[in-house]
Amino acid sequence: MSLLEVQRSMVEFARGYQRESRKQVQLTQAESKWLDQLPNSPGLKVTQQTQQWWRITRLCSAAPLTVELIKRTGFDELLYDYIINEPVRSLFFAAELEQFANYLQQHSASTPTIKILAAFECAVKNAYQASVSNDAHASPVKTFQFTYDPIALFNALLTGAALPSHAQHYYLIVSPDLPHFWRVAPEVDYQALGLHRNH
Repeated sequence: MSLLEVQRSMVEFARGYQRESRKQVQLTQAESKWLDQLPNSPGLKVTQQTQQWWRITRLCSAAPLTVELIKRTGFDELLYDYIINEPVRSLFFAAELEQFANYLQQHSASTPTIKILAAFECAVKNAYQASVSNDAHASPVKTFQFTYDPIALFNALLTGAALPSHAQHYYLIVSPDLPHFWRVAPEVDYQALGLHRNH
């Protein structure tokens, strides 16, 4: 086993999962035995816990509203499952947010509001990055439909107030051209967007 393969295996173990490519590496019996016992070593467990703590910190910073909604609605297992089972693909906040939003879209336990809020926060982050890079095409205009009043929902999540009850549909527009990258779509925008507001 080459030094490069040893290093790759240790990095992947530290990130909490084993690489599929390990199956393609020619290992001696002693190397295979050593790698099998490595994930259970105390030192590696500390490293894994540190890595997981940094991931949680990235998520809390990149998707504060989504993380708070998950906690407030009792779906903490979504966070634990993501941290433990989803591989670390990047150390960048925006990439972590995108991976987390995609994970939530596909998880069966994720609610429609959690999914839409995660997608919204991801779109705002992309709109910001597009505005900084002066590349509006990198983040096209997106529209998100909420079944909560989004302003009341955001306020509740940020202040600890009670979550609002379901109401009519609300639409948020996200674009790098907007002053704060998002806004609630007023009544006059619904027809232009091809949307129909439900009463």
